[in-house]
Amino acid sequence: MDTLWIVTANAAKARVCERQADGSLVEVADFVHPESRQPGRELDDDRPGRTELSLGSHQRGHSAYEPPTDVHAKEHERFARELAARLDDAIAQGRCGRLALFASPAFLGLLRAQLGDAAAKAVRVSEPVDLTALPLHELRGRVDALLKQAG
Repeated sequence: MDTLWIVTANAAKARVCERQADGSLVEVADFVHPESRQPGRELDDDRPGRTELSLGSHQRGHSAYEPPTDVHAKEHERFARELAARLDDAIAQGRCGRLALFASPAFLGLLRAQLGDAAAKAVRVSEPVDLTALPLHELRGRVDALLKQAG
């Protein structure tokens, strides 16, 4: 199948559009991940605990320090995994044959890292640009220009 899916995404939302024979775009799916925008205190209620330090063979010490874990980064990766799984399924089911990825720079790397082999091979264009805020009628022009630029 030669159907091209245009994926626009950032860490909080994504939209998948199918390019029609006349060049128009039809929205196929819309994804929202509100956890990516929530304050960190609402995402992770774990407080740093005490860890045991080895100070030699007979001495032990305690520390309350734990390296900080960015809960937003975990949520961004979770959303990238979810989106990649949907794209993998679409490729496997033959619903599309090619992908064009347009995502915010940091999220694009996360998304590409999560794609399965078949979906990764189906990527024809991958550009670090966030187009998620564009209405569908404006998206077509931007996508056309980016596709032309990519060759």
